[in-house]
Amino acid sequence: MSESARKVLILSGDLFFTSSLRSAAESAGFAAEIDAMPNAQRFVPKLASEEYSAVVIDLESPGLDVSKVIEALPAEPRPRTIAFGPHVQVARLEAARQAGCDHVVSRGQISANLATLLTGEA
Repeated sequence: MSESARKVLILSGDLFFTSSLRSAAESAGFAAEIDAMPNAQRFVPKLASEEYSAVVIDLESPGLDVSKVIEALPAEPRPRTIAFGPHVQVARLEAARQAGCDHVVSRGQISANLATLLTGEA
C-alpha cells in the first residue's frame, strides 16, 4: 500500500465518536478525513478523486445510503469498507452486509478494533 493510500474516509456526523475513530486511525498510521455531513453529492466526488485505503461508514448517519457508498467506490484499488452501528439495529447491520461492506461491526467493536480492521488483520 502506497503512503498516499494510507488514508481513511470516515462518513459520520457524530463528531464526538469520530474524534475517537480519528485518533485510533492515526495511531495505526493512517491519515483520517471526516465527512460530518455525508451525502452522495459530497462523498462520490471524494471517492473518485482521492485514493483511500478504507472508508468507515456510520450507519446512523441521517440520509446516508450505504449501498450508494459501495456503488461509488473505485474498482481499483477498492478501499476496504467498514460499516458500524448499534448492535440492536440488526436490520441496518444486515443491510450493510447485503450492500457489500467488507466488515460490519457494532459501535463497541469498531471502538476496540478499528486499527486491526484498517490493516486487514481482522
